[in-house]
Amino acid sequence: FVANGGNKSEFKSTPDKDELNFNELLKQYKEKKAIYDKELEITKQKNLEEKKKIIEEIKELLNKNIDDLKSAYDELSSLQTRWKEIGPVPQSELRNLWEEYNFCIEKFFDKVKMNEELKDLDQKKNLEKKISLCEEAEKLLLKNPQHIHKEIREITQAWREIGPVPKDKRKEINDRFNIIMDKL
Repeated sequence: FVANGGNKSEFKSTPDKDELNFNELLKQYKEKKAIYDKELEITKQKNLEEKKKIIEEIKELLNKNIDDLKSAYDELSSLQTRWKEIGPVPQSELRNLWEEYNFCIEKFFDKVKMNEELKDLDQKKNLEKKISLCEEAEKLLLKNPQHIHKEIREITQAWREIGPVPKDKRKEINDRFNIIMDKL
């Protein structure tokens, strides 16, 4: 512009067709993303309510006079399965929700005074699952860090869904998992 005799202060840039097209597409993306995010938050709130209902059902189970240990355990197992099938909840509610859920599960086992063999077997099974998740997470250390976010979330979600492990192994397995997650 200046080389052709124009005055620098009079120059006005005009966006080209590609820039205008890009800006329009970016605007559409932002609008769709906002709608998606809003719908996702609504879904997360619904999931939160569903999980709270399950916690209430577990509490009702705790308040029942449990005569038949197997049917009570089967009912709890069904509630745990429903819990796992429900999708994500708002991040701000996650910690309290998990703490209340795990507290109720532990109360259930305390109340019914499950025989130690069954409880030990369940905890050993949970320990094996957690060891497997640790091994799976360790394999992610070898992958490109830019491509493992989804896998990390899935492993973390699976970790949370696994019940308690034997008390003498709890700190060791939790430390192992936390160290791997810190590295990831």
